[in-house]
Amino acid sequence: MFRESCGQILGCQTFEEGNHFARLFNDLDGLSWWESTQDLSELFIGLSGISYSGEENQDYVLKRRYPAVYLFDNLKISWATRKKYRIDPKLTLKLHEDVHPSLEEVAKATERLVHLFTMAVKQTMVNYGHNTHTREIDVSRLARSAATIYAMTSALGRANRTYCDGHRHAENNLLTTISYINNMVEKVEYDIVQASKTEVYKYDPIVKSRSVYMAEQGGYAAVHPLTKNLF
Repeated sequence: MFRESCGQILGCQTFEEGNHFARLFNDLDGLSWWESTQDLSELFIGLSGISYSGEENQDYVLKRRYPAVYLFDNLKISWATRKKYRIDPKLTLKLHEDVHPSLEEVAKATERLVHLFTMAVKQTMVNYGHNTHTREIDVSRLARSAATIYAMTSALGRANRTYCDGHRHAENNLLTTISYINNMVEKVEYDIVQASKTEVYKYDPIVKSRSVYMAEQGGYAAVHPLTKNLF
């Protein structure tokens, strides 16, 4: 995201031979090649996380998937879940109390995503059970969310330390962190919500069916608007 934004600002400088911006952009491209593809990385992170979470939440998932068998347990879980993981969850980690006041709001936003992500992982496993690992799109969404939340937390820690210790360019680091977190909150929320939904409420089946249809047609199946229909 930052790379694309910087490229738009710098313009042709990123292509000029000998320009230090061009060398920097070439290094970033090379890094992405050496670090394998994003899809494989997301799949590895997602499947590793699902495997760990499955062991930790096995009892929870079992009771939620069979509500008729565990009726009273489900009532307790539903009440506790509604209270803890609502749209505006209680910030029990109190992350905002451990950062500079300038970072208080973005710290609250980050912790809120942590709680919502925890519930999203559980809900995804409840929706698909032992087939969760086959839901590659949702696994990828959870992986992106986890990686972004990790990056947000790391940025918070760095900005807080540099600002409180009075390091050089601390204010720039602080403003960059605030901008980054505010920009990513909506994207992470979207992935979390989509991963939590069941198949009925997602657009994934529509995208898949249209992709299959276009593949069968051998390309983008578009009819020119001025094409006449003869009856």
